[in-house]
Amino acid sequence: MSEESLNTMHDNGENNTNTAFAGGTKATDVEVAGLQQDTYDQPIGMINFSDLYARRQFKGHEGKVTACCIDSNGERMATTGEDAKVILWDIKTGRELMVFEGGHKDKITHCDIDPKGGFFVITCSKDHTAIKWDMKTGDKLLTFEGHTDAVTCVAIDPKAANFVVTTSWDKSAIMWDINTGSILKQFQKHSGWLTFVAVSRLGQYMIPTSAENNAIK
Repeated sequence: MSEESLNTMHDNGENNTNTAFAGGTKATDVEVAGLQQDTYDQPIGMINFSDLYARRQFKGHEGKVTACCIDSNGERMATTGEDAKVILWDIKTGRELMVFEGGHKDKITHCDIDPKGGFFVITCSKDHTAIKWDMKTGDKLLTFEGHTDAVTCVAIDPKAANFVVTTSWDKSAIMWDINTGSILKQFQKHSGWLTFVAVSRLGQYMIPTSAENNAIK
């Protein structure tokens, strides 16, 4: 599958999401969808998408927004974009808290926030790297270098935040030491580009997805 094809799939996915939650929001915007007030007292169960409404817009990126992640307290959100910037937001007020830039040299593709307190966020990029950022200062703490093509996804160990896994168009997934940036293990079982990765809640398994005949291994 060509890069153009994957980009088309990616763009379509973004457009579909925006339409479902925001009625056609521009790709440079982010919206938080909430529940109508009268649904709060209802038992938890199946929720109709008709109950969702656009609560707030976050505008700040100069290109398409590629990903967002929320801290474990639900107070801050990080967004990434094709402008190679990371923006940290206050979810309740919509206020821009900080902009991280100057780290990546190409479009940022994905992000994940430290699940143990929101002390750092890790981003990945088409520049073949992932970067660990301090969420209090905006400083670049660490660069993960080892992939030979665009890095498509990053997933932090949700149990102890001891490691992070990245996937890439170089057809590999890499497990990194989150504190030193050293490679713990490299997985090369696919013959197609890797597009996404998920790590199990206890950190026992990681599952990457591939452009190789819709494969998941």
